[in-house]
Amino acid sequence: MAHIVAIGGGSMKDRTTFDIDQYIVKLCGKKEPRVLLIPTATYDDPERFDIIHALYGQDLGCTTDVLYLLKTVPSHQEIQKKLQDADIIYVSGGNTLKLMRKWRSIGLDQYLKDIWENSDKVLCGSSAGALCWFDYGHSDSMFYYHPEKWEYIRVKCLGFVSAMCCPHYLKENRDASYKSMVRKYGGRGIALDDAAAFHIHDKQFKVVSAQPGAFGYKLNYVNSEMIQTTLDNRDFQPLSTWYAV
Repeated sequence: MAHIVAIGGGSMKDRTTFDIDQYIVKLCGKKEPRVLLIPTATYDDPERFDIIHALYGQDLGCTTDVLYLLKTVPSHQEIQKKLQDADIIYVSGGNTLKLMRKWRSIGLDQYLKDIWENSDKVLCGSSAGALCWFDYGHSDSMFYYHPEKWEYIRVKCLGFVSAMCCPHYLKENRDASYKSMVRKYGGRGIALDDAAAFHIHDKQFKVVSAQPGAFGYKLNYVNSEMIQTTLDNRDFQPLSTWYAV
């Protein structure tokens, strides 16, 4: 199966996630990995490609490419070729709801599922690019439609990881809203600070931090009690231990 590296947030431009980005490149085990950016959540903002090219291309020695899906719609053959050519598929942050609607409308969700199940590529991203791999995401997507008045929503995502994920957990004070969402819907929760990432591979997981004090958190609502556990482990553990309450 592919690797998933879900990053809670942080500025790639300011290099606050640099240790995680280095870690992602090393996972490939290749001298010059090929990185494909999918910036759907940023409405295909070209600046996102400039930023990822500067870091992954110039600083980390990768070959970089981009898959735009909104301004122009590539053929299914073009989409498949870009995905298959890539060693690292990086999804940018932004509007998770917009991203998932577009991906499902063109079948990209199914292409990514096949990659997840049948390759050793690295699937990664920050914020919305972290949420998309989980069952559900704690999302600020409504801000993009009603910036004057909005609330966090639960967005149905790809479902490769059986949990609901929350990015920017403490930096944006999402903890109260996220706990309410876990309490309402039940199930497992994973929350991530900026500069912290959740790496899943072969039924194991670990937390990777790029800054001191950046952690992942496991949340469960059990017997009318919210249980939050800090995940600061640097070694792989079986996913079964994380799923356990």
